[in-house]
Amino acid sequence: MPPSIAPPGLASLLAPFDRDRFLADRWPDQCLAIHGEPGRLGGLFAIPELADLGSLLRAWQGDVMVNLPDRHEEHSHVKVGTTVARKLYDNGMVLTFPRVEKQLPYLRTWLTRLRAELGLPRHALAYCLVYANPTGETVSPHFDANANFVVQLRGTKGWRFAPNTWVANPTERHAMNKRLPYASLRRHATSPAPTRMPARSTRVELRPGSVLFLARGWWHETVAREEALSLNFVFQQPT
Repeated sequence: MPPSIAPPGLASLLAPFDRDRFLADRWPDQCLAIHGEPGRLGGLFAIPELADLGSLLRAWQGDVMVNLPDRHEEHSHVKVGTTVARKLYDNGMVLTFPRVEKQLPYLRTWLTRLRAELGLPRHALAYCLVYANPTGETVSPHFDANANFVVQLRGTKGWRFAPNTWVANPTERHAMNKRLPYASLRRHATSPAPTRMPARSTRVELRPGSVLFLARGWWHETVAREEALSLNFVFQQPT
């Protein structure tokens, strides 16, 4: 376990933004981008396996998810070993490392603490993902059915995000270029599924030490300005 400069929890993750203000004004449905020095995040930047993509691939046990180049992002992926994953990454494909906390136990401390501070039940699903993005690679507009705290570890990634007025509190993930939304989404939709990002959107650049709270259901798309590595804390929310 790496030594923690600051204790795991919302105060460290959100600094310099006030923890209580976040819980009162932002959680659970308003996004927030914060920029600061990586040191405030304590042991997250001291985990040797997260130093860079090469370190993570050498340590990783199991398959890696690779987004196929049809631009359907995580709706269209394959699972491969680390050697093949590296080759596909070098050819411009995004890698996703699932359930990272199972291989890096220190992250469980963060998940447990954050889930409690957010007021989520102990049985609510909480897990970590790591995304590796090659330079220039984009992820098309979509929304997730969970809340995410994105920690930018390496490189710079551009984000664009916007409120979702199509369906509230979605229970399924959906990408704009997916041909047909899930039936559960269509039942609760207020209009036909949109095919482009809303005009009222926010753009931010995440760099090492930046944190983005991405509220459940918000539309978002990304572009890697350079090779980028990011860690997501993902939380299921009761509906």
